[in-house]
Amino acid sequence: MNPQENQALIAEIQKTKMQSYFFLALLMVGVFTTAYMINALNEAKRDIEEKTIMLEESNTLLAEQNKQIKDQKKRLEELGKQLQANGILKGNGGSNSENAVKKEKLLKELFSLVSENNSKIDVSNLSALSVSELEGLVKKANKEEQEHGIKRDKTIKQLFSKSEANRKDARRKLQKGCSLDKELISSTLTAFEGKVNLDNKESYYQFIYLLTQLSSDMLKPEATALNTFFEEAEKAGLNGASTKRDIAKIRSKMK
Repeated sequence: MNPQENQALIAEIQKTKMQSYFFLALLMVGVFTTAYMINALNEAKRDIEEKTIMLEESNTLLAEQNKQIKDQKKRLEELGKQLQANGILKGNGGSNSENAVKKEKLLKELFSLVSENNSKIDVSNLSALSVSELEGLVKKANKEEQEHGIKRDKTIKQLFSKSEANRKDARRKLQKGCSLDKELISSTLTAFEGKVNLDNKESYYQFIYLLTQLSSDMLKPEATALNTFFEEAEKAGLNGASTKRDIAKIRSKMK
């Protein structure tokens, strides 16, 4: 093989090597692209599955919440009748008796406690009970109110857990057990004082989600405090596009 043929062969080999490198690079890009796409598809699948679970969970909790609202309405209507009955009794003789005055006071106190929805005492036929029996019910209702508050505050504290599972569990418990608790929002806002920052962003998002599930009656009394809270979170860089949509929903309920 003469030098000219030798040079041509070397050039051909170099060309072939370059083509091999090029096709190898294309193959690697294809492999990485395929792997990326598979990973993206798996992430999308997990996201869809998680959102489906959240939707099913939300529907279940909302059904329970609606039942609680109906039960609460029924209890308050029944207790209202008891108050009315007591008023009628006062108008039929003995209306100024010390016993009747005590009874009315106790019935009103029970109405206030039951309206907080943290006591499950039996409200039927209260007007037929004696003063001492009503005092016993008030004592029981106050104890239930206190126990509920302790349990609620403990669960709110769990919202700040480092574990995602614990945070979600806390949000579920609050939605299920405190969706009619007038102290829920204010107690949670108090727990967030000094903690509206990126370190607690996941806790913040769980609370926002919880708020989207609460009724207008729960949200409206706390509108001013919540708007201040949202503005603080905005300054802390916590309100992304999705969170802003949730906040818009919450604000629409507060109008």
